[in-house]
Amino acid sequence: MATEHAIISEPMELPSLPPNQGLEAMKDIIFGSSAGMAGKLFEYPFDTVKVRLQSQPEHLPLRYAGPVDCFRQSFRADGFRGLYRGISAPMTGAAVETSCLFFSYRLIQDTLRATVYPGVEHLPFFALIACGALSGSVTSLVLTPIELVKCRMQVPAESALKPSGPMAIIAGIFRHEGLAGFWRGQMGTLIRETGGSAAWFGGYEGVSSLFRNYNKSNPQLTSDSLPIHQQMIAGATAGISYNFLFYPADTIKSRMQTVDVSRLPIHAQQQTFWGVSKALWRQQGLKGMYRGCGITCVRSAPSSAFIFTCGVINLCVKADVQCAFPGPKRARRTLNRPPVSELLTRLKHLEEEVKQLRSARHNTVHTSELDNHPNLETVKKTELLVSKDGKSRYVGDEASAALGQKISELRDIIESSSEEESYSPDANYSPIILPEDGFLGNHESAWSLDSFRLHYCQPARIDALWRTYQENVAPLIVILHQATMARLVQDACAGIELIPSDEALLFSVCYAAVASMKAHKCPSILGTDYDTAIQDCKKAVSHGLRRANFIKSQSLSTLQAAVLFLLCYRVGGDTRLVWAESAVVIRVAQAHGVHRDGRNFALPPFETEMRRRLWWHICLLDMLSSGDQGVDTQIRPEMFDTHFPGNVDDDDIGLHLTDQSSPKTGFTNTTICIMNCQIMNDMLWPRQGGYSDMSTQDRENLVTALGKRIHEQYIDHFNLDIPIHWVIATIVRLQLSKAWLATHFQSGDLEVKTFRHDDRVFEIAVELVQFSYLLQTNEGTSQWSWLCKSYKEWHVVAFILSELCLRPLSPETDHAWDVVTKMYGLWQQDMRTDALLQKPLDRLMARTASLRAARQGQNVQTPFSGEETLSDVSFGLGDNGSNLLEVSELFSDLDWLAGSIF
Repeated sequence: MATEHAIISEPMELPSLPPNQGLEAMKDIIFGSSAGMAGKLFEYPFDTVKVRLQSQPEHLPLRYAGPVDCFRQSFRADGFRGLYRGISAPMTGAAVETSCLFFSYRLIQDTLRATVYPGVEHLPFFALIACGALSGSVTSLVLTPIELVKCRMQVPAESALKPSGPMAIIAGIFRHEGLAGFWRGQMGTLIRETGGSAAWFGGYEGVSSLFRNYNKSNPQLTSDSLPIHQQMIAGATAGISYNFLFYPADTIKSRMQTVDVSRLPIHAQQQTFWGVSKALWRQQGLKGMYRGCGITCVRSAPSSAFIFTCGVINLCVKADVQCAFPGPKRARRTLNRPPVSELLTRLKHLEEEVKQLRSARHNTVHTSELDNHPNLETVKKTELLVSKDGKSRYVGDEASAALGQKISELRDIIESSSEEESYSPDANYSPIILPEDGFLGNHESAWSLDSFRLHYCQPARIDALWRTYQENVAPLIVILHQATMARLVQDACAGIELIPSDEALLFSVCYAAVASMKAHKCPSILGTDYDTAIQDCKKAVSHGLRRANFIKSQSLSTLQAAVLFLLCYRVGGDTRLVWAESAVVIRVAQAHGVHRDGRNFALPPFETEMRRRLWWHICLLDMLSSGDQGVDTQIRPEMFDTHFPGNVDDDDIGLHLTDQSSPKTGFTNTTICIMNCQIMNDMLWPRQGGYSDMSTQDRENLVTALGKRIHEQYIDHFNLDIPIHWVIATIVRLQLSKAWLATHFQSGDLEVKTFRHDDRVFEIAVELVQFSYLLQTNEGTSQWSWLCKSYKEWHVVAFILSELCLRPLSPETDHAWDVVTKMYGLWQQDMRTDALLQKPLDRLMARTASLRAARQGQNVQTPFSGEETLSDVSFGLGDNGSNLLEVSELFSDLDWLAGSIF
């Protein structure tokens, strides 16, 4: 068990902050200081007026009637220079405040990404607000002494013959109040900066998020970069939010800091925040709390707009890219519709071309009949695929494809009607009544999608489900591009309304996460028990797919949601319903054209790769669901030409990709999918052709050659000290072992004498079942066991039981019986009763138990009637290799990876 010990003793990697924190801090300080000082030059006269309005004594008549009167009196008394009195301290304060805010804001964000939100590029909105609040509280400690000196200079003491300079004020504070005196008014600054900074950053991020959501409908604007006017509007809104919400705290702070302490009695010098606030409320009420707020908001809007624009430039400098703000929106296009007469002329022309195509096809039909395998280049000329903005529509018949360019001339006229087809929440799929469990059937009206959103779509729960999906589902089912999906999850956490197709995909991810979750963890994460959560998520996926109009939808996200849901629903749901609905999925996939490789239509590399992943997972779904029902697959190799997915990691591909990524050697995100597809392509589909005519030795050679190729290309390059490498390597070895066993089983009438006493076949069968049991019960692979338990080795167990009925008692048969009994007991815990071989296997198990008891001299009656023999069971890949997605881990006593294949 050395390998297990190596995994357990391996030190856990602790999260770490990004490198070069010193350089990043220097950039934050430089840009923050520059932006803060530039903004302060503009706003300082307004700030002076604000402080003088706030600090008017409550026991005397008001000196200033309002902001304008304060401006006029200040300019008359001190001139324009008087409005900038004491600017040296505020300039320093602005530089310190802004740089400290941006630096601590970024540092707190990096800390959250390294601890609470690992792997998340964009934090949820509430997390950004928390980052703003924490950065404000840190900044308040630095800002209070600077604010104190600034306020004393802006409002000179009545006892002073002339305004004091900053050094004199600093000396006076230290002389009268000591070092602690520099933090007079700290409570007000803390409240203002903590709440204000949360409102400042939160206001900016919130308005920016609204703009990005709005810009998605405009092809001229990107969702990642805002135009300069939108950046400034977001910054101005943030400045107003910062000053308005917590303005009373700033008023109280200013009054505490501008009082002449030297003229107060000893007992009154220790003013408190709450004491000053109560006195101000008694004298002037709410109006006194907000005196000067208007002028403050006016001056803060342009200042904050400028500061945040500098912040965007700072991000560009850090990323070493040129800042490019999108231009204004393109003017709305005026549709210049042609007259009806011109439209009729075009339609008549189209009818004539259709007649010519029909005539040409009739004259050449005898030629096509002679060629059963048309050239691929010929097929390419008679098909059309339209792909745009994540939507696709495939046309394969000759007339429609040939008229594609003609039809495009009428596209503007029919555009509105085609949009109506893409989404119809009340559409009826079919008059056929299907069970409620499926996404095509009728659904109970009492269930509320709004209630589901309210309970499950909270940011913390969506984020927890997404992390569960990444850990438990994504390593084995690689339909989605994780970075793209992470952006969709972030939008959902930020409260952005998703389009129906994206919402259906989000619900499908939530269902997969819950299906993979341990039942005891569900209450702590979702606040409800497992059974309720899985039912709610299943209904949400079903409703989401119906809202997205799955049958008619042109969005690949909708098809991805359906395939992911069915692959996971097969684990504990009705396998016959999965089989029926997978047929609909195949038809919809053909309508999208994913059965044709993207290179045939010059699609972008990223889209081509994602379509390949989707199609081959549809092939896997077809194989698994058909195997559950004991029927052949619907998909045949001649139906498609989609290539295998590339052996690349998700980080190597993205929307920016311009060239096809070069495949890697060894392990990547898609390696398990590729190896499963190769086994299916080389072992399943040949069995539906002339495979049965091959000799046993030829079939063994076929399996051995496949195993050798997979090892050389992938498994030999794995690092088996990494658990997921270990798991996937074992999955493939189990499939190859099962395929090797199938070479000795004939479908139909069994030639029992040719293999029944073959000890080698018997030993490998027992070892396979033993290892499958360990897969499903070992804690080291528990996060993937949810999927492993859905793939049952019915045929191999049936073969072992039939052998045990014939073989005499021995240590080998005792061991085999122990292995089969444990596996059978594990299956009995599964309450599903729709399995094809469940009842025959139950009878065969009972018969074997009776025979073994009789041989051991025990008098046990057979609890069934009839004679079940090996010929009653169909073997080999008749279940179509239905455990291709099993989870496994190697053990020292079953060292399958150490030696050669078979």
